[in-house]
Amino acid sequence: MRIFDRLEALTPPGISPRRLLGMLAAGAALSVVRSFEFLIKLYDALRTVFDYHPQTGEPIIIEGRRMPMFWALAEQSFIGFAIAAAVALAFIGYYYASYRMGSRSIYLMRRLPHPWEMHKRALTLPVMGALAMLLLGALTVLVYLGIYMLVTPEAVLTAGAMEQLKEIV
Repeated sequence: MRIFDRLEALTPPGISPRRLLGMLAAGAALSVVRSFEFLIKLYDALRTVFDYHPQTGEPIIIEGRRMPMFWALAEQSFIGFAIAAAVALAFIGYYYASYRMGSRSIYLMRRLPHPWEMHKRALTLPVMGALAMLLLGALTVLVYLGIYMLVTPEAVLTAGAMEQLKEIV
């Protein structure tokens, strides 16, 4: 049995799961690309903290300069994951509305032996898709947090920043 056959059992009759899965894949890809903004901001912030020795070319920390906090750099970099999750949840309305379109009858779904069948088909994939987007966003934040901690020397962090970063993890 193909994966799409299994997924069609979780969508309303006559509705293919491909549209939702395509939207989720596009949303995930665009969200990851949008999150690269954090890496650009991190690079720019590191350039303001370091200078380079004229003879050796080694990086030197500029006295008194501080690195912005992780969340100050992140700002809107991860908003795409929340938007993709919201789009996935919007499919719930589309799926419920599909029972009233054309020859499909909502009354037929209500007469099935399992009273929750209609709700299972309308809710399962959109909710799972939204959770997957939020989980992908959280994993991206953790990866970028690791990069931030790896490339930022403690000497340029503001007071208490390392403790706040450890609390996030």
